[in-house]
Amino acid sequence: MTISDIIDKHYNTLKKEVNGELVISQGRTTEDILQDVCLTALRKFKSHTITEEEGLSYLKKTLFTEK
Repeated sequence: MTISDIIDKHYNTLKKEVNGELVISQGRTTEDILQDVCLTALRKFKSHTITEEEGLSYLKKTLFTEK
């Protein structure tokens, strides 16, 4: 799978994990952080094929770190 396929498949789950529109810092909301994490993953993995578990793990770990 590509990272964009993984994001498409699990976006709603990831959105539930960030839990709402809480303003974190400097006017950034949790939705902004989720979007940044997705963009970073897209840039990092580009069109490489990775396993679904690897991609989802990366997204969750990065999201937790940013949050």
